[in-house]
Amino acid sequence: MAVDLSFLHNHNTYLESEEASNVSLPSLQLTDCPLPVPGHLASKVRPLLPELKPPHTDLFDPKRYQDRRESKIKFAHGTTTLGFVLKDKIVVAVDSRASMGSYIASNSVNKIATISPFIVGTIAGGAADCQYWERVLAIECRLRELRNETRMTVAAASKILANIMYSYRGYGLSLGVIVAGFDRKGPNIFYVDSDGNRVKHNRFSVGSGSPYALGVLDEGYSPDLTEEEAVELGRT
Repeated sequence: MAVDLSFLHNHNTYLESEEASNVSLPSLQLTDCPLPVPGHLASKVRPLLPELKPPHTDLFDPKRYQDRRESKIKFAHGTTTLGFVLKDKIVVAVDSRASMGSYIASNSVNKIATISPFIVGTIAGGAADCQYWERVLAIECRLRELRNETRMTVAAASKILANIMYSYRGYGLSLGVIVAGFDRKGPNIFYVDSDGNRVKHNRFSVGSGSPYALGVLDEGYSPDLTEEEAVELGRT
């Protein structure tokens, strides 16, 4: 594309005809004018804004934060749940303390959830996980009873919970449940955790206080205990 620049050589282009005859402009001459580099202006130019510097603080000092692999804060957990089977009875004993790290959130928590009129489950681990999934288990057991028109067994209830936990393995759930109750086979007790493990035994203890509780159970447990002796053992 060609541009006509001839008007630049006619200095009277924008003047009236009479004025153009009396006015003559000298020819333009272009000269090189080197511009100073920014470094030459550094001492002459005054900055409009003062230089902003971060505050002198150790807020972002890595030393203020702990390594997750070597935690310096040791959280104290306090749940203790246990259950054991007698000849014709089941004893389930739990504490009533809910802790949030080293902080005791409540001393009056019900850690025995009703799954059916003949089956209960204990709560150990994350309170939200245990309460939610045991509520789901109660719904599944009731639906199974309505479909089959038979009472849910303890083994079947624990198996449903174990299957659910196995399908959610690796999702960060924290759950350790003692499923205990009566069915046509008599008293039964199972242990189910968040990894999908399911174990049947005559006595269990779950929680951070379980080593002490198991020691007491190993010393004082017997299938021939009376009801008063079994209750006293659970309180111990």
